[in-house]
Formats: sequence, structure tokens, C-alpha cells
Amino acid sequence: MKRNFGLLLFVSTMLMLFTACEEDELTPDINIIANAGPDQTVETGQEVLLDGTASVDESGEGVQIEWSFQSRPSGSDAVIQDAGSIIARFTPDLDGSYVVKLSINNNHGSSSDETTVIATASGGATGTIEISSNITDDLLMEMITPEGIADYIVTSNIDVRANLVIEPGVIVEFRSDAGMRVRQEGSIKAVGNQQDSIIFRGTVKVPGHWRGLRVDSNNPVNELAYIAIKHGGSDGVGGSVAERNRKANLIIQSDAVRLKAHNMLIAEGSEHGLYIHAINNPFVELSNNTYTRNSRPAYVDAAMFYLLDGESDYTGNDHDYIAASTDMTLSSPTAWPKLNVPLELPGVTVDSDLEIEPGAQFLVAGGKGIYVRSGGSIHAVGEDTDPIVLKGKIDVRGHWNGIRITSNNLNRLEYLEIHNGGQGGLGGSVAERNRSTSLMLDENARVVVSNVTISKSENYPFWIRGGGNMNIEFVSNTITDNKHAGWVDARYFHVLDGSSSFTGNDTERISSGADVTIAQDRTWKKIDVPYALPQVTFTEGILTIEAGASFQANNDGYLYVRGNGALKVLGTQNNPVEFTGQTQVRGAWRGMKIITNNPQNQLSHMIIKHGGQNGIGSSVAERNRVASLMLDENVRISIDNIAIHESLEYAFWIRHVNNLNIEFSNNTFTGNEKLAMVDARYFHVLDGNSSYSGNDDDIIRSDANTTASGNIKWDRLDVPYELPDIVQVEGNLEIEAGARFEGNNDGGLDILSTGSIRAIGTPGDEIEFVGGINSPGHWRGINVRSADSGNEISHFVIRHTGSNGFGSSVSDRSRQQAIQVWGGFLKLTNGEITDGAGDGIKSHAGGVIERSGITYSSINGENEVGF
Repeated sequence: MKRNFGLLLFVSTMLMLFTACEEDELTPDINIIANAGPDQTVETGQEVLLDGTASVDESGEGVQIEWSFQSRPSGSDAVIQDAGSIIARFTPDLDGSYVVKLSINNNHGSSSDETTVIATASGGATGTIEISSNITDDLLMEMITPEGIADYIVTSNIDVRANLVIEPGVIVEFRSDAGMRVRQEGSIKAVGNQQDSIIFRGTVKVPGHWRGLRVDSNNPVNELAYIAIKHGGSDGVGGSVAERNRKANLIIQSDAVRLKAHNMLIAEGSEHGLYIHAINNPFVELSNNTYTRNSRPAYVDAAMFYLLDGESDYTGNDHDYIAASTDMTLSSPTAWPKLNVPLELPGVTVDSDLEIEPGAQFLVAGGKGIYVRSGGSIHAVGEDTDPIVLKGKIDVRGHWNGIRITSNNLNRLEYLEIHNGGQGGLGGSVAERNRSTSLMLDENARVVVSNVTISKSENYPFWIRGGGNMNIEFVSNTITDNKHAGWVDARYFHVLDGSSSFTGNDTERISSGADVTIAQDRTWKKIDVPYALPQVTFTEGILTIEAGASFQANNDGYLYVRGNGALKVLGTQNNPVEFTGQTQVRGAWRGMKIITNNPQNQLSHMIIKHGGQNGIGSSVAERNRVASLMLDENVRISIDNIAIHESLEYAFWIRHVNNLNIEFSNNTFTGNEKLAMVDARYFHVLDGNSSYSGNDDDIIRSDANTTASGNIKWDRLDVPYELPDIVQVEGNLEIEAGARFEGNNDGGLDILSTGSIRAIGTPGDEIEFVGGINSPGHWRGINVRSADSGNEISHFVIRHTGSNGFGSSVSDRSRQQAIQVWGGFLKLTNGEITDGAGDGIKSHAGGVIERSGITYSSINGENEVGF
């Protein structure tokens, strides 16, 4: 028996141990490196010196030393003398190979190295056969030398164009720059066993001494088993420049290669241990191999990653990852395995089904990424304890581009980590290349994104862009340590979930830039960062906003609910919904406009800030109606416990075009430039439990002549109402004690014959009617045409009246009174009429006034009271 393959898998190792220092540590790395000295060929019976003096001990503290046999010829009784000294010796007693291990260690680390001693009867001549030309006839390579000595030496590049069989235990050495290529018409069967491995090695045992073994043959007998291939990679095997650049111990190349390769040791290559390239429809089986002490374990085209097996060991190389640098398109189903080292990813376009095993790891080259197009799919489904990891070859933000999915096939990304993406977009157009993100979901993407972690993105960690009919599930993901938190077309805000985390990014907001129209039921959930609000128009279905959701509107952004749509804001006292501007200033965004009659409209426990940049709508008139909250046309809505602050113009605007139905309670409006513009027909929706004060302009404005109908009540507010030109009342009007009104220039209150008025103040809570300017004759006053016996105004103050009379004729206009009863009835008690430009009280056309407790002062007409 010549040599033990199980032991050979671990021989000739030089291990450098180091201690990784943090930036603030002062302790330097301390190297402990064993060096067993060079291999030797000696005469059997000749004493051999084992010299370990080239070993390194940077600690200066000394090391413990041990020499030991790892293997020796069967039946040998050789003993190592001075096995605990740096220089030891032994005498080989049988021909063959003696593998000796030197182990050193101290408190700073340990290291080992091996040396091989070949003993022969002559000390030199071995009977080795040289091969210098192509193998064109079938050849059987047998053991023909003592154990440990090369049986064959290949002196140049040779082709195998016949059937080559190599028996267990054979050693084939290759001289400098020699190599072997198994051509299509040839075959190789090199099958050793656990006790007697086959060895391909250099005549000088250093990495890169010879070229390597290349297999192009599709012969089904091709097999490499229990074989060690070492010291290759001086150059590629082939004639072209490209072929010469494929440097490895074992190269598998060309169409339809057939090869079974298992239980191999591929070691000490100057570049790659294994190189797999340009294989179509391969019949290659790789299993239980060891790739170690190479510059890299392997180079494999990404389409061929599935050939690599998880039972093999790829560690212990200078660079422990599987290299693959050529961009490619996957046009047939492909699987990427979990290995014990990462796979390097070039640019990959997926046009078929790609499946990635749990635990697989990838290092992505700079500027590269994965593009899953319409015909393809990706299933990257890891496990909670064994996630799939994609990260940049350099651990910096934005080292690689990311993943783009446009496929409508079912794609799944679960328990996946994506790091260092976002350098640039994937696609051919400038616009596509400018969409920088680690994960782009686009066009018609259908994808489940669950338990995915995205970090260290240069720009956006993920980008959900409309433009097609996407179907996206987004659950329990972690988005952190990126420049931004994400970019989402507002049509897809609903896919974001509260179980995901978006915090810990430089900008803690979900960005959105495209103006959109939404026409179906949607729910915007509470997440742990705000959404950026662009211009959003909602036309169909119900838009529900969960308690605690927050929005930071883009410049000129708005939310416009029209058509058959409805807005349902479901905040709570402890978790209000919040809409603010991205810049915290008045007028940072437009605001909200709701014009639908949908009974589902509800605003509850909501905060609106920084609105009032411009009106919402296409016409000039609409753009001029500027408010943070616009209620218009035939809106039907319930509004409670909302707060509007820091509006550039009006906090809210209630404008009547058709039939509004508004419930309004417990709201707060403060810190705005202007409080409100309310059509006087809808003064009754304002409630006394709301707070309206603390604005630059603390008054409920009203901008047009109008007629109020129905049974209505004007509550006492903490600010006055403005009476515009003339407010006509054709219904039953009740005014609460303490309510205040400021008449606009030439404005007035006209109670029509079909209406009535009951304005009952109390002592200390008088109802006040005054001019908007403290000047006699600023507004008209009150005219009562109604004969209702219940008409009454008591505990009141009226000032600054007499600008004009009520009516269309010149004579009507000349009748200037604070209170005029025209053919109707009015009871007046406990009032004060002052600072008028005309008369105080007058009746006309049979009007009846019952009065008591009325005082007059500074009345400038002919009479304080006239009938």
C-alpha cells in the first residue's frame, strides 16, 4: 500500500494564525508559523535531518515543538529522534514515502507543517517513465516505483486522444508549465481508493508549477475519484488567449462534458482549484471533494453553480469564495447551492426558474446584479436559522446594483439578507439605470418578500414602482442602515406592513415621487416611519388609513378624494394619523380635498400640518381655494378629533356647491395663517366643543351671499363668524348664547318669511353682532321678514350697522337700521345697539316688534326707534 488518501487530504498545510484587532486596540498581530523544511529524496538507511529552524515565532516567548509521522511505508519501524527539538532526525528503514509533521504552539497560537521524505535503495534512480507526447493509444498507468516516488513524469503539454486508465496509488508528476488535456475522442478514468490515492503534482511542489488537467471529453467512462491534483495553475490548458487565462488545477470545459469527480483533493493551485466554463447540457457530477490551499477554490460560470455540492469543502484558500466574473443569462432552470464559502455573482439575467438553497451565500461584484425578467422567476427561500445572504465583495454602501424583478411568475424572497446594494439600476435605458436600489419590484412583478433584511444601500434599499399590475406581499422585513428607508409608488403603499421595520436609515421616510390615481380599496398601514405623500387622487373604493400611520407630503403633494371614492382615517387618541410636510413650514404641501358623497368618509383623530401651498383641482378657481382641508361639492363626511396647524392660508374650507352632509366635533385649529372659509349655509356644522383660536386670523370667514335652510343652529365658538354680503335664512335658525358675528362690508342677516330666528343670549354670554371694522355703517344689520311668533333676540349687542337697507329698490336701500322688521314679528329683550350709521330699530309694512330692556348709544339716524 503506497499512501493513505484520508491523510493526504490534510498534508502539506501552512497555517497562519492571527488575531483581528479592533481599530482602538494597540496589540499587534503575532504570527506563529511552522516550517518543516523542504521535501527530500534519500537512500534507504541514510539518516535524515528534519530542520524546523525556518519556523516563525514573533512572540519571542518560545514554542512547544513536536515532530511526528503522518504516514510511512507499511511495516516500517522508523523512529524520530529528538522529536521535541527544532532539529530532529530519523533513519528510513524501508523504501517509500515518509510524511513527517511539525507542530508548534504557545499562548499566542499554534501551527503545523509537513515535509515528505522519499527513501530508495539507490537514493536517486526510481524507474519513473517520462511522457512527452500525446497519448493516442489506450494507456494503463500502473505503479512502477517505490512508494512516494513518481511513477510517471509529464514533460510538456499533452493531449489524451485515447482511453487513459490510472490505477490506485499511481503518482504522476508534471514539469514546469506542462499539462494534460483529455480531448473529445479520449477519456480518463483515474479511480483510487481511501488507502491508495492517485496523485497529480508538480515536480517542484509549489503552487503554479504546472498548468493542470483539462477535461473536454463526453465519454461516460470519465471518472476522477480519490485523486489529489496539486501545484497547477501556471497557465491555462489550450491555445487561445482566453484558454490560457483559465488557470486551475482541474479545468472542465466544452460542450456536453461527461465527468464523475468525487473524493478529490484539489490543492495548492496558484489561481483556482477548479475551473468550470462554457458547458452546455453537462453530465458532470461533483461530490465530496476538498478544494484547499489554492488562491481560490473554484471558478464556475453562474449557470453551472448547481454542479457544486454542499458536501464538498471549499475552505482554507487565500480567497474563500467561488469566483464567477462573466455576465450571463440563465435561460434554463438553475439551482444555486449552499456551500461552506460564498459564490461570487457577476451580472445575471434570469429568463428561467432560479432556485437558491437555504444558507447559500453570495459576494456580488461591483456594479453587478440579478435581473429577473418576464420569463423567469426567483425562489430565494432561506430559513430563520439559515438565511440566504447576498452582499458586496467590498463591504461598503452601494458596491453592487441589486435585484430587479419584473416577472409575473411567482417569485419568493424569504429569509434573505441583501447588503451593500444600490449602486445603480438594472436595465437598458437611462431611466432604468438611474433607479438605484438594492431591490427593484417593477412592471408586472409578482413576489413575496418576507423576513428579508436590506442594509448598506447607497440609495434606496427597495423600490416598488408602478406601471403594471403588480402583486406583492411584503411582510416582517427589516430595512436598516441605508441612505433611505425605501421608495414606493403610492399605488402600492398598501403592501407595506406594520410588522416590518424601516428605522435606522439616514432618511427615515418611505419616499414616493410619482403622481398617481387609485381606483380600488386600499389600506395604508401604520409603519414605523412616515410615508412621503405625492399628488394622490382616489376615485373608487375606500382608502383606509390605520391608526398611527404618518405621512410627510412632498412639495406640492396632496390627497384628493373624488368620484365614488371614500377616505376613512381611523386614528385613536393615543395613535393619531398624521399628515405633515417634508419641510416643517407653512405651505409645504397643498393639503386634502374631499368632494364625494360616500357615507364611509371619516376623519377621526388626525393631525394635519404645513398645508395650504395651493388649491387642488385643474381650474384657476380651484387652485385659488387654498386650505389644508377642503370639503366641497356634495361631500358627506364625519370629522372628529382632528387638529390642523401651521397652514399657509386656511386651515379648512367648507364650500357648498350641492348638498353637503358634514358631522363635525371636538376638533382643534391653531397656529394657522387663516382659520377657515365656511359657506354660511354650513355654519351649523361647526361645534362649540372644537377649538378655533390661536391663528393669525381668528375668524370663520364666509365668501358669498347664501341662503341657509332647514333647522339649523349656530353654536357659540371661541372665535367669531363672518357674515358675508347677505345671509338669508329660510329655515329655523337658533343661535347659541355667546356666539359672535362680524358683518362683512355691506353684509347682513336676512330672516325670510319662511324662516325664523331664536338668538337667546344670557347675561355675560351675550350674542354679539358687530362690524368687521369698528366703524359705524360697516355692515347692514338684521332684517326680519318672518311672522313666526317664536322670533326672539335677547341679551345681545349690535354695533357698526347702517351701511345700507335690505331690498333692491332705492327706497329699500335707504332704510338703514340696526334691526328692521318688514311685515314680520320680533321680540327684542335686554339688548344694546350702538355705533350705528342709521336708525336703531324700525318696522315696516306692518311689522311688529316687542321690545324691552334695549339701550341705544351713538346711533346716527333720525330715530333710535322708528315705526
